[in-house]
Amino acid sequence: MNFYEHKGATIAVHETGNGPPLLFVHCSSASHKEWRFVASHYQAVRTCLMPDLIGYGKTSGHLDEEGNPVECTDADVVGFLLDRLDEPADIVAHSYGGVATLEAAMSRRQKVRSLFLVEPVAFQVLDENRHADTRQEAFGIAERVAAAEAAGDMRRAARIYMGYWIGLLKWTFSPRYFKQSVLRTVPKVAFEFRYLSQLDAGSRDYRDLTCPVTLVQGGKSTRAAHAVVDELSTQFPDSKREEIPGAGHMSPFTHPEAIFELVRAHLERPGRESVELRQC
Repeated sequence: MNFYEHKGATIAVHETGNGPPLLFVHCSSASHKEWRFVASHYQAVRTCLMPDLIGYGKTSGHLDEEGNPVECTDADVVGFLLDRLDEPADIVAHSYGGVATLEAAMSRRQKVRSLFLVEPVAFQVLDENRHADTRQEAFGIAERVAAAEAAGDMRRAARIYMGYWIGLLKWTFSPRYFKQSVLRTVPKVAFEFRYLSQLDAGSRDYRDLTCPVTLVQGGKSTRAAHAVVDELSTQFPDSKREEIPGAGHMSPFTHPEAIFELVRAHLERPGRESVELRQC
């Protein structure tokens, strides 16, 4: 694990392998460990970079000692790593990590070779007319989580947040250690929801991202997740869409083999250099 200081934050990055850079960006309430399975297949032929986003893993928190947000954002974490590279990177990202990736990529297009995005929660792209109900649903969840966290009810905030993404029944019967790990991240998750609510679709034109993009959705994920993929697939000039049958929003955890196969297909798309894989 390597540590870097940037904009008031200490960023932890797990770096392994040698070769063209392959950057992995995890989702909320997780860490770089989300991508260990996929990265393990590439460390013989790629330099795999797996950061912990702000407030997760061994990276410092989102608030300073006085309780104010640190200057470094999660998009800054991704951008910082891209800026350190001597060549463009392929980026694999999930959920909120996908939003951080898109924000960083918009100002560093020359640093991004391709994007593999698993259900990025870019709710701001949902059209207020065409996706009015879905947009209200997504931002309604964000508001309820933020309100519960502000009231100090972390258990309620976690139940709303995880209930939406994995289902209330599954959350209710999740192992105690998993619930405790999620509860510890609720303040950062609420912070992320506020951030998502403040993003302005008009300030971002993803059509400028002309690199190859693969968008992945779970067949059983939420309608908001599907709607975002719908919208983004029309914006990227060079995009491909994939679905994992039976998967929900957390497919990198529940269906890692399927994700790996899609990452491999993405990196070997026509017109791109083929990457030899280490056999499992």
